[in-house]
Amino acid sequence: MKKTIESIGRVDVSSVPLPNDVKLQSGTYTYSGKVLISYKTENDILSADFYNLAVLNDDGTDFQVIFSGVIPTKEKANGIRYMPFQDNKRVLLGDYVLECTPNIDTCTSAELVSIEYPSILEEDARTTHHWSEIIIAPDNKHMSWTMLRSDIGAAVAIGILERKSDSYVIENVQLISTIQNFEHDPNNPGFIFPRAIRGGEVKQFVRGGNAISAVGGKRSSTPDSIVQDLTSEDLTQVTYTPGYDETTIFSPDERFWE
Repeated sequence: MKKTIESIGRVDVSSVPLPNDVKLQSGTYTYSGKVLISYKTENDILSADFYNLAVLNDDGTDFQVIFSGVIPTKEKANGIRYMPFQDNKRVLLGDYVLECTPNIDTCTSAELVSIEYPSILEEDARTTHHWSEIIIAPDNKHMSWTMLRSDIGAAVAIGILERKSDSYVIENVQLISTIQNFEHDPNNPGFIFPRAIRGGEVKQFVRGGNAISAVGGKRSSTPDSIVQDLTSEDLTQVTYTPGYDETTIFSPDERFWE
C-alpha cells in the first residue's frame, strides 16, 4: 500500500509474508536489517510462557527459527519485550537476555540468561512492576527502564548491564526521574513551587546514547513525547497536546500555598 503523508512525503506500507502455521505476536527490525518475530503455532498457542523466535528478510524469505522454549514470566514483570542489541548478537527481553551464536541472523545456538534487577527495587512492596518498559543503549551496556510503583506512580532508572558467569547484573543504578513534583521555596517559607517533571515511559536511547526519548511531560500536563538529556538537566518537549487539565499548567516561577 502506498500513501502520501503531507508532512513526511511518500510512505510505502507492506506486509511481511509468513508461513501458514505462524501466528504472529510481535515483530521488530534487528540492526542488520532482518526482521525478528515472536510467534505461536497451534501446538503451543495455549502455553502462555512458550515462545518461538525467528528471523527473516522483510520480503518473507530466509525464515529461520532461532529459539523455541519456555521463557518464565516473573511476578512483577510486564511480559516480554524484544529489544535487539546493536552488536546483533543479543536480544533484551525484560528479565532475560537472549544470547545468539554466532549472531542473531545466523543463530545456531541460543542461550537464555536471566537479569538481576536491584533487589531493593524489585522486592519493595511498593513496586508493582519492577519494569514496564525497557531499552538498551547503542553501547550495548547501558540499560534504562520504567518501573511502576504504588507511591509515586512511575520511576525511571538507568544502569550498566554486566555479564556474570550465569546471569546479567545491573550495576551503577541511578534514578533519573522526578520523585517529588514540588519543592519548598528556600527563600519564602510556607511556599512551594513545581519542579520540572523528568521520567515517564522510556522509548529509546537517542543522540548516540546521550539522551532518552520517553512519554512524559515537562510540567503538569497531559503526557507528551519528550527527550531527556543524560549529560545535563535539559528537557526537550517534542509534542504538545492540549488537554482537559490545560488550566493547571503554570509557569515554573509561579508559587503556591502549601
